[in-house]
Amino acid sequence: CLRIRTQKTQTEATLPISYEAYELCGTPGTGKVFKDLKRSMINYPLKNWLKKAGITKPITFHGFRHSYAVIQISLGTDI
Repeated sequence: CLRIRTQKTQTEATLPISYEAYELCGTPGTGKVFKDLKRSMINYPLKNWLKKAGITKPITFHGFRHSYAVIQISLGTDI
């Protein structure tokens, strides 16, 4: 399991991950796992997907994530 503290609310969460994913994280306390990852790197592919789908409304990854969750809940998915 991976223990994290959320940035927004500072609450702690425990997330089950595979052994392979755990190994990729490296030694705890030695720095960031993905050193050069930036928010723009996440939003760029999303903007391309929206463009290919013909969606012109601007949306961020955060908004997309919430929209996806609302749709899943309305379809009865236990998230």
